[in-house]
Amino acid sequence: MIREKVTYKDYFKIARENEYFLWHFLQKDQNEGSLVLSTIIDEKTEHNPLPNIMDNLDIPYFESYTEDSLDFLVGLGFDMDKLYRNVKGLEHKRKFAAIIIGFNKFTKVSSTFQHCYCPEGVVSVLNDLHPKFIEQLNNNL
Repeated sequence: MIREKVTYKDYFKIARENEYFLWHFLQKDQNEGSLVLSTIIDEKTEHNPLPNIMDNLDIPYFESYTEDSLDFLVGLGFDMDKLYRNVKGLEHKRKFAAIIIGFNKFTKVSSTFQHCYCPEGVVSVLNDLHPKFIEQLNNNL
């Protein structure tokens, strides 16, 4: 199973090599914040439900930082106002939204912005990509 930290510059290579894949854009040090989901590659937290989902799926998974990928994400059609919150009092790194996007080759299919940034939102993105992923989850959980 592919589980890799990448940058937006790797997009064309990733899309050429994988029919379906998930790309998780994180806040820096997200595992130290209050969001339920966080990295599955770096410092894993015990309350993060994402490893339970991903460990039971055969789908390539990539991680990058939203902050370093803003132009790429806006180019995919995401609204800058959703990606960056200019709220007084928020730490700089917390101003950037976290999002998981499901791709079919070069096509953005679905994201947690359309559902929720939660385990159920991830499952919805997977279902939007292809129902076989839900079948895999059901068989492996």
